[in-house]
Amino acid sequence: MVRLIVMLGAPASGKGTQAARLALHFDLPNLSTGALIRAEQKRGSNLGKLADRYLEGGGFLPDELIGELMGAWLGEEGAGGFVLDGFPRTGPQALTFDSILASSGQKLDAAILLEADLETLQGRLAGRLHCPVCGGTFQRGALEQGGRCPQAGCLGQVVPRSDDQPGPFAGRLGNYHSLTEPLIEHYNQLGVLRRIDGRAQPDEVFSDILARLGPPIPTTHSN
Repeated sequence: MVRLIVMLGAPASGKGTQAARLALHFDLPNLSTGALIRAEQKRGSNLGKLADRYLEGGGFLPDELIGELMGAWLGEEGAGGFVLDGFPRTGPQALTFDSILASSGQKLDAAILLEADLETLQGRLAGRLHCPVCGGTFQRGALEQGGRCPQAGCLGQVVPRSDDQPGPFAGRLGNYHSLTEPLIEHYNQLGVLRRIDGRAQPDEVFSDILARLGPPIPTTHSN
């Protein structure tokens, strides 16, 4: 079963959690562009250094750079389906993405929009921790700041994400409203938008997503 799924939603809306669950459920590769970029930052690569400049204060990388990065990943890893978290983020990225899919005879099954109010988002930010080694994000509870990452084989220590702090978060949320929200109408016009109440508990959100996905769209390949 081939599934092509994009996750949309404000920071802390639960995109990463649900993307991982969907990927596991359908046995698909799951790509978070944020985790990919943070890995480059940790490596100190040229892309990572460039990202440091753009992302400081909640900004985004240029569309051309993200489009090139994602085009390469989709060509290598995405032929059999995927779950994407963090791409596309802007109108130009969406058009690039549409062209990539069309050139390979693929169609998007669904753009899952997780909707949550500001109070819910802020509450989640206050309660989550991040592993800088594997890129995982976790809710506080059994985990405490400075504790060991629960991911198998990871030796990282969980800490708050720097861009979850009030200043950077405000920048990220502002960018979401101005740059990413127009994608909602784009995917609504394509008939693939699925609005999900992201305020519910993760299990309820996941069940709602599965119920709304419906059958996969048949894939046709270009000659």
